[in-house]
Amino acid sequence: MKDIHHILSALKNSSAPFVLATVVKTTGSTYRRAGARALIHSDGSTTGLISGGCLERDLFERAQKVFADGMPCVITYDTEKTNDVVWGLGLGCPGKVYILLELIPKNTIPEQITFIANVLEQRERAAMATLFSTKMSDTSKASDISSQRVMLTENGTAQHSLPDKSLAAQIIADCHIALDTEKSFPKSYSKGVLEAFIEFIHPPLSLIIFGAGADAVPVVRFAKELGWSVSVVDSRESFLSKAHFPEADALLQSDPGVLPPSLALSPSDFALVMTHNYEQDFHLLTSLLSTPVQYIGLLGPRSKSEMMCRRMREEQKMSDTSKVSDILIDEERLNAVHNPAGLDLGTETPEEIALSIIAEIKAVSAKRKGAPLRTLTTPIHG
Repeated sequence: MKDIHHILSALKNSSAPFVLATVVKTTGSTYRRAGARALIHSDGSTTGLISGGCLERDLFERAQKVFADGMPCVITYDTEKTNDVVWGLGLGCPGKVYILLELIPKNTIPEQITFIANVLEQRERAAMATLFSTKMSDTSKASDISSQRVMLTENGTAQHSLPDKSLAAQIIADCHIALDTEKSFPKSYSKGVLEAFIEFIHPPLSLIIFGAGADAVPVVRFAKELGWSVSVVDSRESFLSKAHFPEADALLQSDPGVLPPSLALSPSDFALVMTHNYEQDFHLLTSLLSTPVQYIGLLGPRSKSEMMCRRMREEQKMSDTSKVSDILIDEERLNAVHNPAGLDLGTETPEEIALSIIAEIKAVSAKRKGAPLRTLTTPIHG
């Protein structure tokens, strides 16, 4: 979703017209999945990517008609056919990509871009249906309905301008399914004449880093490069400065080993403990285990967390001898603790360690194992 912020910035900083390219459907092997977006400028440049760069030049040529007549259209690239034009563009991925092209008039910000940007800013979940038709040829005009959106917020508020109330109700129901399952999916309506990409819009991954040492700097930088929300917590005011962490979303000062009172942690949060102080790490780990965060990364050898867990159990027994069986920590909850934090990449420098940690967090958030892609027996995108 980082592309949305770049697209929104481009729209705000230019009065020129654009063509918005949205991947609405894919089959087989493709570089980007449905939901990828790019803004095509009149000079041929783009903001955002919908491929590795192999489709963008051809899309610019296709976009000229949209610039001229303002009518949306769906472009299909079929690389399952060896004579398809995209082989000349060097795509080489055996799949199909369906791309909706829409004119964005000058001095205009589409409501769907504003909608996505707002829910991301507020860190809310949402769903949006992008309507299109693949029954058209690459050069035929789309009907008015085939470039509309149905937008649904987490609180159930729906926005759309569809005249067909029955169709709107069906699409809204499917948007609710996307919210409930937290998954995007394609859907067809009107006996297959009309299709929609039902998109689950999830908030940016939230990473809270405890410890503002020098090795936290590349972690923040890499996380922000991925569009994550990043907060840094430390007890030392001098370490919590924009000079050290210019890209951090929040710098929070707290007592050593104590969670900031203003920090409301949720299951969508990821925590990384790297204070390099055993006592602080111990108290932070103890506190974090009682929160719903799905990932707790702890720097240091595996023996560190094992020692801390033994200490937690001992302190619990000493605090209430009548309840010896009540262990302070839930054994299943310990699955959230990753110690040492990171993937086995043969790391040594702070930047390499940061890459290892960020890669593990990404794998956990996507419910993947972080294995080499060549060992997969299933599609990369699931």
